Amino acid sequence: MCRSHRAAVPPTATAQQEARDAAEALLDHDFEGVIEVSAKDDGGWRTLVEVVERHAVPNTQDIIGRYAIELTETGDVSGYELRERYQRGDVKEEL
Repeated sequence: MCRSHRAAVPPTATAQQEARDAAEALLDHDFEGVIEVSAKDDGGWRTLVEVVERHAVPNTQDIIGRYAIELTETGDVSGYELRERYQRGDVKEEL
């Protein structure tokens, strides 16, 4: 996913698209959305994405995985980790 032809620090929208691309390439689950993008001191990006890890009926019982994906300033993935899993219907305090 190297985007060496881009400026050293891509705009937030580009980082968001890079996070989506990374989630689809790395995680074997349906992409749900990018819920956070923040610039890091080293010029890279920290993103938080959600994927559907298990579909259920009704969909309020879907299991959602929330992953942090770290990107370098050129858009390469430098790391990722699972942050949490929850049922779609659960009320989240931070929301």
